[in-house]
Amino acid sequence: PAFFNSIEQYLEQNLSEPLSLQSVCSVFGISQTYLSRLFRKYKNMSFNEYLTAIRIEVLGLLGAVRYAGALFERSEFAPA
Repeated sequence: PAFFNSIEQYLEQNLSEPLSLQSVCSVFGISQTYLSRLFRKYKNMSFNEYLTAIRIEVLGLLGAVRYAGALFERSEFAPA
């Protein structure tokens, strides 16, 4: 499903933007019903559920990076 993959990629690259079902449909020139069906078919979740999940995942990764950085700074390997 190359078309759906391009939608996923668009979402991941624009997470900091105010994304909505309507705005994504406008970008890709498709109906909200069609996009909703694609998400149900390929992700077994709604558009909003998917968007929330990837935002939480990214926040979790950022949190992990910050935590690792803080640990490094307190370690013996940090520059003096």
